[in-house]
Formats: sequence, structure tokens, C-alpha cells
Amino acid sequence: MLKAESIKSEMNDIETEISKHVHIEHEKREIESNPQMVKIKKDIEQITTKISMLDSNIFALKGMLSQSDEEMSLTKEDLMSKLLQRADFVAQREELDEMHEVSKKSYGNDFYNY
Repeated sequence: MLKAESIKSEMNDIETEISKHVHIEHEKREIESNPQMVKIKKDIEQITTKISMLDSNIFALKGMLSQSDEEMSLTKEDLMSKLLQRADFVAQREELDEMHEVSKKSYGNDFYNY
């Protein structure tokens, strides 16, 4: 007896679900036959498409920005490297100039003849 009641309860649940689905399908058909609703649906699809395109563009721009940041970082590193190299060259040049002056003073005219 309990099993029969359980089966009957399940059948009622299934009938309720079917009734809900039929009702939903009926509402969909009513909406699809209404010209205003068709226009609204079309507008929503267009907006959704534009949002998707914007998301794609934003993703692409984020990638470009990230790449630009990396390039700027490398450029800064290159600049710093070149500035350090230049400072090193200037220091070497000053050292050579000083050695040249000391040699001139020490050897006088002999320095130029040599």
C-alpha cells in the first residue's frame, strides 16, 4: 500500500513538472508571437553581441597594455644600463686624462716625442 502511494506521489510530481514545462512553452509562444516582444528579444541579442565584442576588445587591450608595460620595463632597464655604461666610460676617460696630465708633467717634451 505504501509503495502504491509513493508511486502515486511521484506521478503527481511528474505531472506537475510536465504542467510547468507546458506552461513555460505556452508563454514562450505567446511572447514570440508578440511583435514588441520579438523586437525586445532582438535588441537584447544585439546588446549581448556588443557586450561580447567589448569583452573581446577589453581582453585584447589588456594584453597590449601588459606587453607595453613589459617593453617599457625593458626600455628602462636598457636606459639604466646605457647610463651606467656611459658613467663608466666617463670615469675611465677622466682616469686616462689624469694619467695623461701626470705623464706630461713627469716627462715634459719627451712625452710628446715618444
